Amino acid sequence: MTHEIVSEEQWLEASRALVAEEKALSEARDRLAAKRRAMPWVRVEKDYVFDSADGRASLADLFDGRSQLIIYHFMFAPDWEAGCPGCSFLSDQVDGARQHFEHNDLTWVAVSRAPVDKIEAYRKRMGWDFRWVSSGDGDFNYDYHVSFGEKQRKAGALYNFEMRTDLEMDDLPGTSAFIRDADGAIYHSYSSYGRGLEAVLPAYGWLDMAAKGRAEGANGSRRSAPVSGGRAGGPAGRPVDDAGGSRRSGRVSVLGAPLCGRRSSHRRGRVRGHGVEPSSAQAAGRGDSASPVRWPGLGLVGTVRAYRARGVPCRSTGIRT
Repeated sequence: MTHEIVSEEQWLEASRALVAEEKALSEARDRLAAKRRAMPWVRVEKDYVFDSADGRASLADLFDGRSQLIIYHFMFAPDWEAGCPGCSFLSDQVDGARQHFEHNDLTWVAVSRAPVDKIEAYRKRMGWDFRWVSSGDGDFNYDYHVSFGEKQRKAGALYNFEMRTDLEMDDLPGTSAFIRDADGAIYHSYSSYGRGLEAVLPAYGWLDMAAKGRAEGANGSRRSAPVSGGRAGGPAGRPVDDAGGSRRSGRVSVLGAPLCGRRSSHRRGRVRGHGVEPSSAQAAGRGDSASPVRWPGLGLVGTVRAYRARGVPCRSTGIRT
């Protein structure tokens, strides 16, 4: 993008025009939030049970004494060795905010189908403190439309309030809100999926204020533009060790989005022009530190198929559903 260089007075005039649109957007967002709060509720009749590092827990237990609960449906299937990088990018921004959630009578919990030992190992690797439980082979993920069996996907599965026949993944991201009344009854009040989750990503808000924005390409990939800050893919300002991981937590990330799979070296990938291309080892499924969020020209379905062919979990960040 080419930017016009103008005087301060011209810049102020352009800013006044832009702020009028920003105010209109804020007012529209306020009206939308009011409609969200006014949504009808559905009573939760099933007795969902989850596994955690502290033992079995019911849905009521997850409220932790508060009246409101947000569940983040974190993509981490039982056969994966690490969590989804897009879900990790979102989760990186939770712990600092949790004290404010809890001060406002809200508990935040992540739920995945992966077993507890894998969840705890990944949580430790990432340095997170929030509660994260396993729904295992129970109905919870399926009832809230973020996990799908193969037959269900082929026949048509409900995701983001639409019947879809193009879903290639067994798990997709989302969030669900619940409320508990004084008598202990639990109600489902709201759910959001796909790009709806961008509303809870403050990192995007900050990036959107910067001149280069999110550094996304035309296909929505956050890795379609050159990455600065140490090695390719290393977040600016965060020390990177010899294996390409952050010294703070042993993570490898691109703009804060940790990568799936085992810890791998950025040296396996090469930055070429405006994209980060996989090396031959990555293309074969060995290491994934520089795999693009989308494979160029493939679109959503083609990208997911490419990942599945390589045994790599879906990069939900940048795949716009």
